[in-house]
Amino acid sequence: MEFIAFDFETATQSPASACSLAVVRFTEDGAQETVAHLFPPPEMKFDDDNIRIHQIRPADVADLPTLPAIWEDFAPYFDGTFCVAHNAKFDTEVLRASLSYYGLTLPSFQYGDTVTLARRVWPDLPAYALNRVGDFLGLTFHHHRADEDALICGEIVRHALQEIGHTDAFAMFRELGLGPHAFLGEAGWSQDALF
Repeated sequence: MEFIAFDFETATQSPASACSLAVVRFTEDGAQETVAHLFPPPEMKFDDDNIRIHQIRPADVADLPTLPAIWEDFAPYFDGTFCVAHNAKFDTEVLRASLSYYGLTLPSFQYGDTVTLARRVWPDLPAYALNRVGDFLGLTFHHHRADEDALICGEIVRHALQEIGHTDAFAMFRELGLGPHAFLGEAGWSQDALF
């Protein structure tokens, strides 16, 4: 049942403005390892609205390595794996735009969206923002910190597996009709190559 949960924070509304990324590897025993970095966005542009949301300021990242310098810490978690993100359309757009900006090789993987998963498994919740689903599940965390958001995203998957009596995240998404979706990097993708 191994899968990867990931989360980005951006400095502006541009998907190419990532300033924080975290990945958490999950197994049947829960979260096993976390890799998280802050890093400067291209051109060091920040919007006040984004700072208000995640509290990451230019001074926090000005002297840190850029995404190309740290991508090797993250790349093995993406290539050929099953990944999840909360509002995955946003996070996959940020991943594609950020890596493309620097000319880095795009990974190939399959992914599921925990927003649509939560809607399917718990259809009567009043809202499906990450903090609202986390509250419903009794999970406490600092929202808009990439490491904690990725952890809670993975915990949503674990709770959904328990709720419906399943043991495999990829199969659960497929059986619920929620994908998984393909993120196609330069090498392309094939079902046989990944699973």
